[in-house]
Amino acid sequence: MFAMVAAPMKRTLIVALAMISACTSPPPAGPVTPLAFRAIREGENAIPCVEPPDFIVAFEEGTWIDAFDLQSSCIPGQIMLPRVNFRTRFAVAAWWTRSACLGGGVATEAVELQDGVIRVRATTTEPLGQACMAATSSLESFLNVPRPDPTITLEAVEFVLDGETVQRLEVG
Repeated sequence: MFAMVAAPMKRTLIVALAMISACTSPPPAGPVTPLAFRAIREGENAIPCVEPPDFIVAFEEGTWIDAFDLQSSCIPGQIMLPRVNFRTRFAVAAWWTRSACLGGGVATEAVELQDGVIRVRATTTEPLGQACMAATSSLESFLNVPRPDPTITLEAVEFVLDGETVQRLEVG
């Protein structure tokens, strides 16, 4: 009698676990498409005008002008706005993080598209020789990126620094 009761309960438990697993598992990820970006400027800024972290994705020139107005707001003189052809490309301004030492850096490793999300992946570097010249600086990236195929619906741009997502900007 016990075996007859246990078998249906075992099947019910297996079905229930399978249903829970199906509800909590993420959908399969689509292919990752690398986007051939160009770094306009990247590295350390000893005179930061923007408090990191902060990020701007410019799909049109007005937003790009606003980004450079922020970037140059505390710097005397005139800074030339980098040119971007917004018909075929877009621009990214990433004020990643503050650094307590001069001599550190940041490098964008990849810009990729997957399932409607563009990911900007960067890594930081420590000052050479591990010497720390105490001063506050900002690690920044300004990128020129090709627009994805217009048939793709963009949902967001994620910024990943040293393997951790630090910001997600919804677009569209």
